[in-house]
Amino acid sequence: MNTTALHTKYRPTSLKTIIGHENAVTRLRGIVESGNLPNALLITGPSGVGKTTLARAFASDLNGGTGTLASSDYIEVNVADTRSIDDIRELARVSKHRSIYGKKKVIVLDEAQALIGPALACALKTIEEPSADTVWILCSMEPQKFKTGQYKALANRCVQINLELPSNKDLLKQAIRICKGEQMTYMMTEGHRLLKKIVMNSNGEMRTLAQLIEACQQYYNGLKEKPEQFSEENLSSVISTIDSAEDQLAIDYLVGIYTGQYAKCCKSVLVSADSFSFVNAVIRLNSYLLYSAVLQGEKSSKVWHSSQNLQCKKAVGPQPLGAFAAVNAELCKLKSEVMTFANSTDLLLTTCAYNCITKLMENK
Repeated sequence: MNTTALHTKYRPTSLKTIIGHENAVTRLRGIVESGNLPNALLITGPSGVGKTTLARAFASDLNGGTGTLASSDYIEVNVADTRSIDDIRELARVSKHRSIYGKKKVIVLDEAQALIGPALACALKTIEEPSADTVWILCSMEPQKFKTGQYKALANRCVQINLELPSNKDLLKQAIRICKGEQMTYMMTEGHRLLKKIVMNSNGEMRTLAQLIEACQQYYNGLKEKPEQFSEENLSSVISTIDSAEDQLAIDYLVGIYTGQYAKCCKSVLVSADSFSFVNAVIRLNSYLLYSAVLQGEKSSKVWHSSQNLQCKKAVGPQPLGAFAAVNAELCKLKSEVMTFANSTDLLLTTCAYNCITKLMENK
């Protein structure tokens, strides 16, 4: 029995299998074919957009394009978990060693915005004086952080690539690819009606898209009688069962802000089991509220009317555009402060809620 999750099974393993991000793929392919390797790459973009997937695909092509990477030649670490000066020094030491297979060594620092103090200085010095056989790839969902100070100095030494959320067309292409690969003919309705609904509930993320399709597969396999086609009711049931708990808590947090219920905000923070995911959910949901208010019914490929987004919009209710913008400004500050690790995320979240409520009350 194959137990590999679909988002892992269908994760691109080379640049040619990447769906979307055409400009980024073309640039990276040019680097591979020319052999003119930069000291480092800085890949930025929203959470779940495919930054580390692109980094891995580039590393694969750099080393022959087989999709298989030796653990000694491809090292991927999350800086949010590994950010001490000793950790970065060890990576710098490893980067000086030549590959035992005669290939290029690639070191990926995910969440690179979490580099601080001596660790940041060490990373900067290492990239300034790189090994000829090593490419460093920094990934971050906060491009604005690399516009000042030592972060800017770090960015200036990198080839910079920014990724945007994939289009509906690209997401649908991946959904069709997965369903065909899994022989899920019951999902292939006329006009891809079901898959388009999945796309709209993916929040623009390939990983979430694959997880939704996998949930449909599990649901179908659990049915005693297997219909020829998955129904709209089946799909709605699946979507309702996998809505993130953090998303629901984030909705409660935002409702608390817009209705002036500070205790409601604090309670949602205390109940949350994953503060970082909670922060991302709050920012994503409030961004939807802001952009939805700006568009006033007009369509945009960057605004996703997923079930969570629509649920949040209904719960928060009508608000002035200025209110959404004011909260968005405070949440941007929150995200920046969270990544400094100077204070606990829970403390920053409750402080942000208080500041938002105070500001909204002052503007009434």
